[in-house]
Amino acid sequence: MQRYTISLPFVAILLSPSDGNIAGVMSSLPSGVIVESSGPSDLGTGMIEVSWERQRYVVFERDLKVRGSLIRTAAVGD
Repeated sequence: MQRYTISLPFVAILLSPSDGNIAGVMSSLPSGVIVESSGPSDLGTGMIEVSWERQRYVVFERDLKVRGSLIRTAAVGD
């Protein structure tokens, strides 16, 4: 998993809680928050699932990379 700091707000799809449905609600991720990516989404090509404040969202991977900054972590043993 990778973590990103969001520098510019962008549109996201808020997924419903873990009830098996993939339907979601249009939302947005505000600037200044830290999200954690959890891999590709089943909603479409180029979409990635992220989490923020115990909620799951789907965003375009390009939006995440352009409007967010990858948070670098030190390697184990450094």
